[in-house]
Amino acid sequence: MPIWAILVVVPVAVLLGTVLLASKNGASGRPHSSAALSETEGDYKARQDLIPKLEETLKVYTFNRREGPGNVAVAFSGVPGTRATGDQIP
Repeated sequence: MPIWAILVVVPVAVLLGTVLLASKNGASGRPHSSAALSETEGDYKARQDLIPKLEETLKVYTFNRREGPGNVAVAFSGVPGTRATGDQIP
């Protein structure tokens, strides 16, 4: 195959492939990409809205981890039929 044929055929094939690919994705690709971007932005907004809820949950959890066991023991101490922690099971 002559060198001039390679120099003509390869660029024409690349150009043709680029044109076909662009026409295939051109009109239909843009709405899909903007819809995907919009969906992603919505996901980020939803996650951002969850951050204050997560902070509040962590505050309650850490408070309960510190104060909870003592409060549970005090709450159950007045209930008839309950045992203290050190009592043996008969």
